[in-house]
Amino acid sequence: MAIHAFQSKGWRTFLIQSLFAALYIGLGVFVWMAPLAALEGLTIWLAALFLVTGVLRIIAAIQNGSGGNMLWPALSGVLTIILGVMILNSWPEGSTWVPGLLLAIELLLQGWALVFIGLAIKRASQKQ
Repeated sequence: MAIHAFQSKGWRTFLIQSLFAALYIGLGVFVWMAPLAALEGLTIWLAALFLVTGVLRIIAAIQNGSGGNMLWPALSGVLTIILGVMILNSWPEGSTWVPGLLLAIELLLQGWALVFIGLAIKRASQKQ
């Protein structure tokens, strides 16, 4: 980021890129000097993200759905809020395992999604 800042043209771009570089360097030093505190901060941020996302999903379900169309998005929002509350209840002790568990779940889901995309492409190519 810092190298890009010096290569950019114009003061606004230079200033923004320099601020991003300073932020990244500062956060990197903080994570290096206090990894447990950084994990605790990341975990509380994830809990807040789940809580806000859950509320927004419920609001979107109410606004966009009617009858059966509202059930699944609203249920997704409720489950997301429950997950956020569970993370908050285990904080700060859960900070050592919650981010890793969520990353592992994301990687598993992404892997399965890629497998099914590959199978769909294979089926589509065999039909031709």
